[in-house]
Amino acid sequence: MDEATALAAGHRPCGECRRDDYKRFKRAWVLGNGRPDDTTIADIDAAMHAERISKLNDVGRLRELETLPAGGVVDWGGNPHLWNGNALLKWSPKGYVTVDSNWLKTANVRLITPPSVERALAAGYVARLHESAGSSSS
Repeated sequence: MDEATALAAGHRPCGECRRDDYKRFKRAWVLGNGRPDDTTIADIDAAMHAERISKLNDVGRLRELETLPAGGVVDWGGNPHLWNGNALLKWSPKGYVTVDSNWLKTANVRLITPPSVERALAAGYVARLHESAGSSSS
């Protein structure tokens, strides 16, 4: 569907077909995760894979919604939702649907996006979002 969905599933931009995004993602991932500049993409892939298969308990993935970077995907009410920086959007195969989330901004939601990717987003990587997601605040 879009890059936020792919990132939430633990996939990064391709180094061949999306070279510029690949470089930006790697730079943001390294910066956001406090890793040395010589961190290899294999190291990043291994870290993301470990997060994807880990059995982190819900407490380890709870986040206050308004503290998330744009592009983070969370579980709310048993359904995946995108935080676009302004609003919570329910995921669907056809696109995103805005939900009334003003009251929810200080609530805890369970992060689906791997934590290292969350940190890359917070460090400045901007995920490409489906047009139904609207604009983000970043």
